[in-house]
Amino acid sequence: MALQMFAVSGDRRTLMHPTRADLPRLLADENAFVWICMDSETDEERDILENVLGIHPLLVDDAFAEAQSPKVEDHGTYLYLILHGIRICNENDVEIEPTDLDLFVGKNFLVTHFDHDFASVHRVRAAVEKDPSILAGGPAVVAHRLIDHMIDQYFPLMERLDGTLTKLEEEVLASEEHGFLERVFKVKRTLLRLRRIGLYQRDILHRLWRGDFPLIPESTKPFYRDVSDHFVRVTDEVESYRELLSATVEGYRSMQAHKMNEVMKMLTLFSTVVLPLNFVTGLYGMNFDFMPGLHWKYGYQTALTIMVTLAFSLVFYFRSRKWL
Repeated sequence: MALQMFAVSGDRRTLMHPTRADLPRLLADENAFVWICMDSETDEERDILENVLGIHPLLVDDAFAEAQSPKVEDHGTYLYLILHGIRICNENDVEIEPTDLDLFVGKNFLVTHFDHDFASVHRVRAAVEKDPSILAGGPAVVAHRLIDHMIDQYFPLMERLDGTLTKLEEEVLASEEHGFLERVFKVKRTLLRLRRIGLYQRDILHRLWRGDFPLIPESTKPFYRDVSDHFVRVTDEVESYRELLSATVEGYRSMQAHKMNEVMKMLTLFSTVVLPLNFVTGLYGMNFDFMPGLHWKYGYQTALTIMVTLAFSLVFYFRSRKWL
């Protein structure tokens, strides 16, 4: 998608697609609102940000770079926000990649920049083209819609994580080990990424509805509070899933330890049964000429009977103690 610009002015019911030359006039008009949508880094986009909107070059560099964590900065005439959405790597898996959404929210302009395909941007852009009154509500209204749709994309992932953790619990109880640890580590990586995003993003959304920034109108604060509540639910579920995953791993370790104990128990009992038999065979395997019963006609049968009797006696004893 190339650079796209939308604007409303005058009656605010007619959507316009301005050019670079139209921007100064529209920005000077208090009744006009402009949304500039970028998905790449070109000289034209950098020129609009720096020379038309007056965005600081360092912030422009930040917008075009990969951000490690969400943040919000108040620069007086505009807010700079970096929020993280998610991109699911495989529809049959829970691995994700965080995706940046950069927003510059001014009094009468909104700039969005993203590198990867952002479903929330496409949905809001389609809604604005269908109903220009959305953009006429102001940049904060459009920004809220973008953030709201972006947060909604977390909930299908939460449901998928819930199903994956349930399957992992069932596999622990069923003692199924094939690929268990590999799936555990995938879920753990996803939860760690979500937690890192949530620590910063939850605070940003809270500040947006709390009234820390004058560029967020009073009328839009309830909508931002609703978005913040949704994301708090996401972060709470992430924490509960982390605890559940830890409990599942502990259960897996306990099952493994129990299996090992059972194996060691059987090996110990087997060794205990065989030990007296080894004693008998070792005793009569010594190379002495004068040993009791060495040349006796029934010596072999007697020794074999003694060994079988010892073995069955030990097995009977172990069973009576419920060790077998």
